[in-house]
Amino acid sequence: MSLMGVDIGTTGTKAVVFRENGDILATAHRTYDELFPRPGWVEMDPNQMWKAVCDVMRQASAEVATDPVQAIGCSVLGEAVTPVDRSPHPLYNTLPSVDARCKAQADWWKGTFGADEIYAITGQPLHTSYSLNKIMWVRDEMPEVFGKTWKFLLWEDLFCCWMGLTPVIDYSLASRTMAFDIRKREWSSRILEAARLSPELLAQTAAAGDRVGEIPVSRAIELGLPHGVVVTVAGHDVITGALGAGAVHAGQAVLTIGTTESIVVALDQPSLSLEPKSGMFACYCHVASQKYAALAYSTCSGNLLRWYRDQFAGREVEEAARQGTSVYDILTAKANLGQSGLLLLPHFVGSGTPYLDPESRGALIGLSLATEPGDIIAAILEGTTFELKVNMESFEKAGIIIQELRAVGGGARSDRWLQLKADITGKPIVRLDVTESGCLGAAILAGIAAGVYASYGEALHNVIRLGRRFEPNLANTRRYEEPFATYKHVYPQVKPLTRVLSRSK
Repeated sequence: MSLMGVDIGTTGTKAVVFRENGDILATAHRTYDELFPRPGWVEMDPNQMWKAVCDVMRQASAEVATDPVQAIGCSVLGEAVTPVDRSPHPLYNTLPSVDARCKAQADWWKGTFGADEIYAITGQPLHTSYSLNKIMWVRDEMPEVFGKTWKFLLWEDLFCCWMGLTPVIDYSLASRTMAFDIRKREWSSRILEAARLSPELLAQTAAAGDRVGEIPVSRAIELGLPHGVVVTVAGHDVITGALGAGAVHAGQAVLTIGTTESIVVALDQPSLSLEPKSGMFACYCHVASQKYAALAYSTCSGNLLRWYRDQFAGREVEEAARQGTSVYDILTAKANLGQSGLLLLPHFVGSGTPYLDPESRGALIGLSLATEPGDIIAAILEGTTFELKVNMESFEKAGIIIQELRAVGGGARSDRWLQLKADITGKPIVRLDVTESGCLGAAILAGIAAGVYASYGEALHNVIRLGRRFEPNLANTRRYEEPFATYKHVYPQVKPLTRVLSRSK
């Protein structure tokens, strides 16, 4: 019997089926689009997303008919919330993390409850990205939708619900709502009362790896799954991915390179000194039992390469189709690394940590008539890595020292990008054999729920395999010191200009 891990992300979903020892038996992937109805607004079509989820589960299950799936876990994007009625039918599109329409609600919290108190309870720095602010926006701006809403569900609990089971959310994903007490591991009555929201509007909570139930026969037949498949609570994708990379002990760090980019560092206790001392970092529940994690992230990474591909790389897309290779391999090979003369601020949808500035915008500095496409590609790769180093320096100011990064996600397949990240950060980077660690982490948790593994420790011993190690080239590390020092001035210098521009559209 095999284990399936499903990963629902910002621009696509995948399903991977594993043997108990971590070998991959089948994979399936589908993409979908973000929607941009107004400047600063970002939405996702939940029906399109669910169709993609069903398609990948159906395809992956069909490929392992001789080794049928025993249990399923689902790793999901954080914060993205959807109002549903009792059917349960979506009443509005999913509002993801980068949607910035709820600034007024975030400002209300700052003026009435206080950012410090929010952080002390939830471990989350006050920001527009969190689900709670989006729920309040729906109540304030769309009362007709709010009045019909049975539950506001994130994609983990929505997955359970649409599989025909009770909507259940794990502690790691619940932490990303800004309504969860990370020490008590329950919905915060103080915060919900201040927001004038009933906890009945939210899913019930559970520990990652808890069993939700068996998929009803009718749904299993529809998805081509065998009878009796167990669904488990998994978690927030970056934390589930940290489990899949083996980062469960204090100080172990995982770099996830996908649509966005994040660093997760495992902690034994919640470290709530991270903000505002060294930058605005989230501290929340790990999917590993009784552990915590610190999170730093950038809102743009692989999505910048995708933006470049869609806007400027038609020729490379055709070339990739002819060669049967990835267009991203072609683009990264053309990057004039270390010689572009450009600096890119990767805040195309606002900034992540440590600034958490939803009004910041991207900037490309140093353009000339001699600028080539390879220079712009290099600026994208370097700019996202400079942002990574800014976050790592902020961690170090808080006393969290990272000796090594384990790299996962789609971007971790690129040797050139990983070597660049090692060179700029000065830290070794180890790629795991299974780069889709979110799916692996979800499958591990599914295996725990189904009794395949007695604990996550046993599972990690069976499945984790380290791949290629990228040591920093110290000559390149020194060469990037001056551009990085200049890069750190870019955000404060362009902030007033980008703020004006973001408000003018």
